[in-house]
Amino acid sequence: MNKDLITKTIPFLTKKSALAFYYITGDTKYLVHVVSRYRSRMNIISIEKAAVLLQKIIEMGRNDLVIECLSHVSSGRMNRILFKLARSIEPEKTQSVISELKRSHPYLSRDSSTRCGVVVSYLQNVAKSAKLYAHHCK
Repeated sequence: MNKDLITKTIPFLTKKSALAFYYITGDTKYLVHVVSRYRSRMNIISIEKAAVLLQKIIEMGRNDLVIECLSHVSSGRMNRILFKLARSIEPEKTQSVISELKRSHPYLSRDSSTRCGVVVSYLQNVAKSAKLYAHHCK
């Protein structure tokens, strides 16, 4: 399918038509293209949409795209997005994202590597806070 046609027809990943197309064809490259389109807009879309986008990326199993998306966001906004995200995904998936980021950390460029370190530390704090909150609620 033509990339221009995809970007014109499907404006956001959470629309039912985009998800239906993904589930019918099973083509993960389609969703990766839609995600890449929104990566540069992470600072201007709402925090809720950014969290939904990252959640869909994690569900696809593409933790490398998570770091790419988060590297385009300021640290304060990243913190808010990660807290929103931590409420909606399981702690096991959060731990898998953390381990993936730790593994990819040395292979990134210097600027991205520094941002990756910040993302990892934020994610670890979010995961720790979520565990403490869950333990406190029991």
